[in-house]
Amino acid sequence: MKDRFSVVFNTAIECIHFTLIAFTLSAMAFVFKGRPLFILFFASEIALLVVCFGLHLLMAYFIGLPTGPIVPFSN
Repeated sequence: MKDRFSVVFNTAIECIHFTLIAFTLSAMAFVFKGRPLFILFFASEIALLVVCFGLHLLMAYFIGLPTGPIVPFSN
């Protein structure tokens, strides 16, 4: 049970980090709109989304999708 909690906790932290990074890149891209730096921040945001999407696909392929009944956390 402790390992399962650790995996869920790490996944939640990674999701929060991804959200913060994506938000920061979007904000910076719109701050620099109309300047050449806009292209840099927009391209890095797109690259981040592509990499994360690819990692999720690889995880789904190699680890598999969750299957089985839904089990409540409390007994």
